[in-house]
Amino acid sequence: MAIAPNPDPVRQVIHQFALEHSKIFKRASKRRTQQWLVVYKRTILTKRDYEDADIESLIEKVEAEWQRFLAEEWPLIRDTLAKISWPKPPELTSPGKE
Repeated sequence: MAIAPNPDPVRQVIHQFALEHSKIFKRASKRRTQQWLVVYKRTILTKRDYEDADIESLIEKVEAEWQRFLAEEWPLIRDTLAKISWPKPPELTSPGKE
C-alpha cells in the first residue's frame, strides 16, 4: 500500500499515522520523499516459490494469501485508517469575494 504524491499536509498525516500504527502498517518507510511512499508491504510469493512450483500451486498460494489478507489484515487496516484525524482544509474563497 502506498501513498501517491499529494499535498504535503495530507502525506504527512498519513505517514505519521502509519508510523504510529506499525503493527498494522508493516514496513512503513520511515523516510518521506516526494515520490510514492510505502506504508504497507507484504510478500506473497518468493523467488523459491517460482523455482519450485507449477502455475496451479502458485495460483492456490496467492488465492489463499489473498483470502487471509481480506479476512485478517484488511479489516484492521480499514478500521485503523478510519481513525485518522484529517487536517481541516483551507477555506476557499469565491472569485470576486475577498
